[in-house]
Amino acid sequence: MTNEWQVGSIARVKRPSHPKAFGKAMIAMMDSSNDAVSILWEPASPQPLITTDSSASANRFLVAPRISTKSGQKSSNNDNDDDEDETTVPLNELLPLMEFETSSPETSNDIGVLKEHGDALLRAGDASAAVAYYEAALSRSCQDVMRSPSIGSSIILKTKGGYLKVAEIDCVEKGDIAGSFSLDVAFVESGEEMEVSNSTVVLGILMKDGEARLQERILLNLSRCLHQLADIDEPKHRSAYLKGAILACSLAMVLAEFHGGAEDDNEAIAKSKGTLQSALHLRAKAYILLSKWPHAKQDAKRLIQQGKEQQGTSLLDNIEKRKQVQVKRDKKLAKAVAKLVQNVTADGERASSLDGESRSDGRSLF
Repeated sequence: MTNEWQVGSIARVKRPSHPKAFGKAMIAMMDSSNDAVSILWEPASPQPLITTDSSASANRFLVAPRISTKSGQKSSNNDNDDDEDETTVPLNELLPLMEFETSSPETSNDIGVLKEHGDALLRAGDASAAVAYYEAALSRSCQDVMRSPSIGSSIILKTKGGYLKVAEIDCVEKGDIAGSFSLDVAFVESGEEMEVSNSTVVLGILMKDGEARLQERILLNLSRCLHQLADIDEPKHRSAYLKGAILACSLAMVLAEFHGGAEDDNEAIAKSKGTLQSALHLRAKAYILLSKWPHAKQDAKRLIQQGKEQQGTSLLDNIEKRKQVQVKRDKKLAKAVAKLVQNVTADGERASSLDGESRSDGRSLF
């Protein structure tokens, strides 16, 4: 791609407040010396790839939060937003988009190719752009099961308790609404049978993925992207990104167990263990950032049991430090609230006292 920039060109630029993160921006103005340009940042929130697929599912993500962006609308009280205003940067800091970004996404329907594109963008520090490709790859990997479920397919459902479970489809009936299906399923672990709607399917399992483990690897990298976006995008979206990271890790762990293989399949066991270790580490960090201490401690301890003692111990230490900081902050806040209540009460008592004195003297305060 040529580097002959002009007004309207899209470039990749380092984010000022996040030196390791990059994002897309449009050139709004170029000075006469061509040494600097004014840019307008694209929203940090990831958006689905533009395709010719007109279905509703093509405009949503399976794991990452779908955060809408309204043109011309600016956020307020946003310390993390580099995208809020027009910014001037040196011309030599502009990086061209990758070649595959400038071509139609319809030319890349291969799951592995889409994952490679996401990997390249993640290495380049553009988590927002990477998410779009990882989600496209994930969607392609299970679109047959999600859109046209068939008997014998394996799916992941969320139970009433919030747990993710693998089930096998035993029967399929078309619903009254286009694209809807009623599924008779049997849970793999318990054998329990249940009737569910295809809208409750969290993920369709790619059956020929036992060797490459594409879905697991996509989900782990998706979690890494969402961790980065939790720091980059607006603070109000932080929780949504971290919850998405937790979901990605949980799905990867379910898939790792599903593809675990027989007891004598050492290669399959090693792959599943690697996925489990990475997922536990990433999920524990997300739980810590959400102050969900019991869940974080549980994952850290499981990580130690899986042979990652140093990582698990480090996480446990981090949890205790953050808990202590939170306790001190809560005590300080409680004291401030108590003092405020005390002052308000005292002011009210003084006002009542003055009012009583004025009434006894036959005078009015007003």
